[in-house]
Order: sequence, then C-alpha cells, then structure tokens
Amino acid sequence: MFTDVAESGGLEVAEAVTSNAVAFGKRLGVTVEGTVRIASNAESEIVALANGGEFDLLVVGASNRPLTNRPYLGHRVHYILEHTEIPVAIVALPSRVGAPPQPKNAHVRDDGKEVGSAASATPDTAIMQTRSGITTPE
Repeated sequence: MFTDVAESGGLEVAEAVTSNAVAFGKRLGVTVEGTVRIASNAESEIVALANGGEFDLLVVGASNRPLTNRPYLGHRVHYILEHTEIPVAIVALPSRVGAPPQPKNAHVRDDGKEVGSAASATPDTAIMQTRSGITTPE
C-alpha cells in the first residue's frame, strides 16, 4: 500500500507542495518546518507530530463547499482540532480563483423551493471557537 504512493508520484507531489509552503513562510519571515510522512492514519500521525514537537502552531488546509464556498471541516480536521495540544489554524482558499461570487440566494433551487437555510446553519468556525475560546465578530 505505501509503496503505491511512492511509485505513483504522490510522494514527490507532497514534497513539492510542502517545499513551496516552507518557502512561502520564509518569504514572510516565519520559520516553517515542513515534513512529509506516509501513514495509514494521517490525522493520528499529524496529531502525534504536533504534540511531540516544539511547535507554536499547526496549519491545516481545508476545502470549500462548492455551493456556499465555505470551508468544509471533515472528520480528519475535526480529529486534529480535538486532539492537538497546540493552536491550529485552518486555511481554506476559494474553490475557484477568479470565479464570480455566489448569488445570495444560492440555497434556493431554480424552481424557487428552498433547499436549506444558510442562515440557520451552524458556522464551521463554531468548533474552532470552542477549542480556542476565541469568538468571531458577527
């Protein structure tokens, strides 16, 4: 299983992405330690590394939901937030760079029927607020 990652070129891609992130941090004047590991349980490996080192911050990427363009925190990110002992920053870039903004009524179907109320949804930041004690402005 792990040899498939190395043979498919996935390891080289991960190393290139990590190298770019480290270089970006350096340009900003921040010391960044980037590492690529192969593990059967990525979130456990990330938590063990974060909790076992001398780190100030863990930065984790998240994808955005296509319809709302809001960050999607999957089970792996939730696990990391619940088990790390250091602060975690979640970075989510826009789904489509240069795409037009989503309409305000994006939660309404073409026939006018409501699919779900975006206003009643719990913000994804709620779990971060609970973990960090930081609140976001309304």
